[in-house]
Amino acid sequence: TIRSILLQNYPNLEYFVIDGGSTDDTSEVVGRYDSFIDIFISEKDNGQSEAINKGIKKATGELINWINSDDFLLKGALFEVGKFFIKNPNISMIYGDSITVYNDRDEDYVAQPFELLDFMSRISIHQPSTFWKRRILDKVGILDESLPLCMDYDLWMRMIFDIEHTNLSIKLTGFRRYEDSKSSNFNDQSLLFTDYRKVLSRFFNTKAKAYVPKLES
Repeated sequence: TIRSILLQNYPNLEYFVIDGGSTDDTSEVVGRYDSFIDIFISEKDNGQSEAINKGIKKATGELINWINSDDFLLKGALFEVGKFFIKNPNISMIYGDSITVYNDRDEDYVAQPFELLDFMSRISIHQPSTFWKRRILDKVGILDESLPLCMDYDLWMRMIFDIEHTNLSIKLTGFRRYEDSKSSNFNDQSLLFTDYRKVLSRFFNTKAKAYVPKLES
C-alpha cells in the first residue's frame, strides 16, 4: 500500500499513515519509508473511522482520499485525478473504477454514473477510488465514528446531494477481498445491515423530502 502511493511520484503529496497501535511489524515497515511520510501515528483508537478522522483533521491539501492498508493505488492514479480536477474546477467529488483482487482472480469494478435509486439500494461508490475537495467537509463534517462499516457510505450520503460530482471512467485503485477482511467476514453482516439502516434513516429524516417524489416515480 505504501509503495503504491509513493511510487505515484506525485509532486505535491501530503501522506499520513494512521495506525491503531498494531503489535505486529507495522512500525518497522512504515519506518523504512519514514523520510517520505509526513505523519505517522500509532496509538490505540476506537476503530477505523477514528483513525481516518485523525488524518482528515490534519490534512491541508485541496483533495482528500484514504487508502486502507490492504488496498493500493494503480500507476498514475493521482495524476489522472489531479488533471481531472484542474480541467473541471466545478466538480467537487469523483469516484473511479477499481480492480477487486481475490485470492484466485481479479475482477473489474466499474463505477456507474450516479442514479438515485441505485445509490439508495447499495453502496455503489467504491471508497478507495473516491476523491473529494477538502472544503466540502466544512459543510458536511467528517466520518461518523459510531459506524464501524458504512462510514464511507454515510459520508457520501451527506456529500453527494449538495455538490457537483461525477464518475471517472478510469481504473484508479486495487481493492483486496479475502476471508479475514472486514468487508468479507459474513459473521459481521448484521453489523453491516445495522449501519446501512442507520444511514438510510438519517437520509429520510433530513434530505429525503426533496427526493421522495423521484423515488416514488
